Amino acid sequence: MRVGAARIDTTPPVGVKLGGFAARYKPSEGIHDSLFARAIYLEDDETSLLLISADIVEIPNEAARQARKALSAELGIKEGAILVAATHTHSGPAPNPDITSDVESDLNDAYSAEFPSFLVKAGEKAKESSVRAFARWGTGHAEITYNRRVEGGPTDPQVVALSFEDEAGEVFASLVNYACHGVVLGASNYMISGDWMGQATRTMEKSLGGNHISVYMNAAAGDLNPLTCKGYGCFGTFDDAQRFGIVVANAALEGLKSSDASKTPAIGLASSSITLRQVIPSLESAEKLHGEQLKALENAKKEGKDSETIRELEAATHYTGKNLKLVRTAKFGESEQVLLHAIRIGDVAFATMPGEPVVKLGLELKRRSPFNPTGLISYANGYSGYIPVKEDYERGGYESTPTWWNRLAEGTGEQLLEEDLRLLGKLRQR
Repeated sequence: MRVGAARIDTTPPVGVKLGGFAARYKPSEGIHDSLFARAIYLEDDETSLLLISADIVEIPNEAARQARKALSAELGIKEGAILVAATHTHSGPAPNPDITSDVESDLNDAYSAEFPSFLVKAGEKAKESSVRAFARWGTGHAEITYNRRVEGGPTDPQVVALSFEDEAGEVFASLVNYACHGVVLGASNYMISGDWMGQATRTMEKSLGGNHISVYMNAAAGDLNPLTCKGYGCFGTFDDAQRFGIVVANAALEGLKSSDASKTPAIGLASSSITLRQVIPSLESAEKLHGEQLKALENAKKEGKDSETIRELEAATHYTGKNLKLVRTAKFGESEQVLLHAIRIGDVAFATMPGEPVVKLGLELKRRSPFNPTGLISYANGYSGYIPVKEDYERGGYESTPTWWNRLAEGTGEQLLEEDLRLLGKLRQR
């Protein structure tokens, strides 16, 4: 087996609009920590595989397609063997098409146009650096989340980790998979940051030394917030992000300590393109959402709330107004094509979903997978919005309410789960 790893700085200029929170009302004001695209390339006699993760809230479908197409042409790897995913930091740039409120900035268009090239450079550099390598894998335990939809609801404390060492014994790359939203830093943060995930990768890289490159890939975090949040509101500090990142990294390192290196791990890949059904957001729902936000803004003004709160509510009201306008005027498709992967490296496996799956999907994948451990890589190969399960649609709420950008039909989560399990089954039979 040959493995290579690379890291490309993707930090945007100060002044870029940050993605992920509708309540932000101004562009970024500084850089707390740099953003990166990190890649791991693997090959054996039969299979080539490229995994890329970027510090960004999501990778739009077209950007993911552009990057995979360019990498396939440059490296001679099939497009279906290239996986690109977002860490889901809410303190990175908002890519186009933007799904939050409209904050004035002239920088996001240029960044979005350049972004696919970052993924390409990371992938190219990873393959160029490949050497004969051995792998080890393990699991750890970290509890930094709660279920924001259901009080006392399920979480997933498992950390799935892989590491790669060269023939001289240097551990030069790792992959960490864990489920938690990238929102320790809330809507009031205007500093560019990789949030707790950036700290986790830095901790891995510092702990394993040398030129180590650690790739973080988020899991089924659609309804999991870090413990510094309350409900859907997030109020954490950079110290909190550092603390949580260290907790997850240490859990990964502990898991890897208990594993022996494998000189000949099997590498397997199965992929498929499937059609997901989408719904058309209702005008009634959009009007209700905007009306509720207008009322919240009106009440805050009557109560004499501080100017920062008023400006955040005004931004959120702009977002709901934008949704109402688009629901009235936009032409929506009724389906979309998405790419799914199942990957095997030794006894550990991963499967992907193209958006924000709720934690029950990740837990069910692990329970039914023919591999132990199995991780779910989310925000992968594009972005399709939230991926709830049937009972979430019955309960209602933010993740299951259709908007112009969040339109997957009821049953899609179960459809994706079954297809991932089918692909994992194919890998086990080989």
